[in-house]
Amino acid sequence: AWYTSTAPVLGDLQLLNPEKFSLGHDRPLWAETIIEYVRSNGIPNVVLVARWSGYYKGILNESIENGTGIADFNSNLLKTVNALQNAGALVWIFKEVPNHKVFVPKALIKKELFGTDISQYTCDLNELISQNIYFDEMEAKLVLAGAKILDASDFLYNKDHNNYLMEYQGTALYYDNQHLTIEGAEKISGIFEPIFYKK
Repeated sequence: AWYTSTAPVLGDLQLLNPEKFSLGHDRPLWAETIIEYVRSNGIPNVVLVARWSGYYKGILNESIENGTGIADFNSNLLKTVNALQNAGALVWIFKEVPNHKVFVPKALIKKELFGTDISQYTCDLNELISQNIYFDEMEAKLVLAGAKILDASDFLYNKDHNNYLMEYQGTALYYDNQHLTIEGAEKISGIFEPIFYKK
């Protein structure tokens, strides 16, 4: 179940102003409906995926006068984990992949055509820490609540340059700066093995 620009979180989050292509104010009902679907169909595993940093950044950019903030978003994320567990599912939360500073295909084209050094545009460890700072502050509480965290960054780490891959064997791993291509998804697919191959 997925809808663009729509946080997979319960609650009426006033600071998550509806984006052009999101479900907007219908989002809480959408989230509740998914949880009911999980319950009624006995779904054993649920993976919550989002560009978490984007939601945190959106909250920070809005006025606190609207009556909510990061603490409220985190509280609703915990409520979502608890509701899914009460519906009978094991909850996995996927940390967003490293975000690069430019659209990856364009950078790779410049590298190929003009020999441009694109290393300055790649995400490094410091960038990743900055990207995930608010999620990382919440991670221990999510784990304590019973969620399992999936972090695919190691699958994309380039130890030779201390940064994260834009491409692998000549193929782009992203189709913009934050969304993986099919090849990128295949590169990190091992992160999901614990869900499908439980001992």
